[in-house]
Amino acid sequence: MSIRFRSVQAKAGMPPRPAAGRLRRERLIPIILALYLTPALLVVLLIGGIGLLILAVARAITSIVHGPEAWPRSPSGPESPAP
Repeated sequence: MSIRFRSVQAKAGMPPRPAAGRLRRERLIPIILALYLTPALLVVLLIGGIGLLILAVARAITSIVHGPEAWPRSPSGPESPAP
């Protein structure tokens, strides 16, 4: 089994293909946006992770100091009072 390639000539209305090594303007804009927005996304994720870590430490400290009864209970569930 063999594969044969044949060259296809461009038709009259088709634009010429760009060279493989050239960087076009349509390709440059997404690259600039990606380089600009990637560090911003990483900073947001880092700050969010630090915030969640602070909340987890605060919750652990208050449960150690006050015990598990210090947290408010949810009104729904099997132990909720009947209306």
